[in-house]
Amino acid sequence: MYCALNNSKGPLTVGLAVTWVLMIPLMFFALGGAVRFDTYNTVRPDVSTLLMNVPTTSVDADIRNRAIHITAFVICCLLFCTQLRKSISTAWRNRVFVALFLLAVVSSAWSQDPGLSLKFGIIVAINMLFVFYLTVRFVPFQQMQLFLILSWILAVSSIGAALLFPQYGVDHRVDIGAWMGIYSQKNGCAMVGAFLLPGAFYMRSSGTLGRSARLAYIPLALFLILMSRSRTGWIVTVCLLAFMIVMGLIRRYSGKDRIAVLAAIATVSILLGSVFALYYKAITLLIGKDPTLTGRTDLWKSVVISGMKHPFLGFGYDAFWSVMQGEVANIAFAMHWAPMYAHNGFLDVWLTLGALGLAMVVYSMLRALRDAFICLSREWTPFVGWYLCIIVLTILYNLSEGTLMRPNNLGWVMYVMACVGLNNEKRRVRGLRIQ
Repeated sequence: MYCALNNSKGPLTVGLAVTWVLMIPLMFFALGGAVRFDTYNTVRPDVSTLLMNVPTTSVDADIRNRAIHITAFVICCLLFCTQLRKSISTAWRNRVFVALFLLAVVSSAWSQDPGLSLKFGIIVAINMLFVFYLTVRFVPFQQMQLFLILSWILAVSSIGAALLFPQYGVDHRVDIGAWMGIYSQKNGCAMVGAFLLPGAFYMRSSGTLGRSARLAYIPLALFLILMSRSRTGWIVTVCLLAFMIVMGLIRRYSGKDRIAVLAAIATVSILLGSVFALYYKAITLLIGKDPTLTGRTDLWKSVVISGMKHPFLGFGYDAFWSVMQGEVANIAFAMHWAPMYAHNGFLDVWLTLGALGLAMVVYSMLRALRDAFICLSREWTPFVGWYLCIIVLTILYNLSEGTLMRPNNLGWVMYVMACVGLNNEKRRVRGLRIQ
């Protein structure tokens, strides 16, 4: 028996009880595990406050957040157990992700904060087990439906928060007036909006309600991304739209012609990337932008200097930025501001899991791109386009922000799902059996 990963739409997910149960962990991941109940964090902590480890959240909020964390994790584990055999089989075919979360847990042995690495290693393992469940419980069309439902819940909630409760939904710390919605910061609002946007373009629905829902979400998501004032979100969204236009052109070709077009696009992309890298400063000055990317390039230099002290295994999963002392304190004083992460997902993986962890992440990307190429060279399906957009978004976002190996992060959850989905689709087009 073959897994139903073809173009058939499958049953609707709206009427399934498990769909609405899934909204709890999915919303939890979309919010990055940081659910805000008050405005205690309206003042941005400075370097001295962070160095003294002054709490930035209220005690009541911490208790509520822990309860939400436990609820989400219990749901994830129970759901995984309902599809245990198939989920384990899927995990075995995607061993690179199993190796990644095992490395995260084991890194507590050399971590500068062993307890934290063990804790978040277990959390990211639960996140990935949830993804394995998702890919065996729902066929791709149902996955798209699931995330469209999530898209509407998040979009309506965020617009409502910004308009009706601006003390919660509008930024009062850094970029005054920028929309945050129900997220903890404006960049999170833009990032989730961008990751959920491709599904509305690629999902095919024969019903009037379904078609209207996905078409109406597109301007809604673009509006939220615009109001977030996230420059990274704007740039990435423009790149995403351009990529989808290119993908639309590729669909018009078939067989060897499609392979030739893909190869040509890949070659041009590499050449353009090389030119940009060689003349980066001149190009940024020409368009009137700061060549340091608002201090990011200086931060990356400091991070590389610190990372070279533990280049192969890193400082322990999620442990480098945990305490404002040692290397992090040196970076904060050198930068005259207190970064909470490297503003580059690849650097953050290297800092915490070393070259070994980074090699695994890069391998997963290369494998996903290879699987997408194989699928596109044989036949076009909306699912491949959707998954590929998620891979491209992950690469783009992690150049200046971070979703890679982030615990409780929707971008990471969707990336793993896309990698698994592309591998399944590749097996299908090759006629291989999927258990």
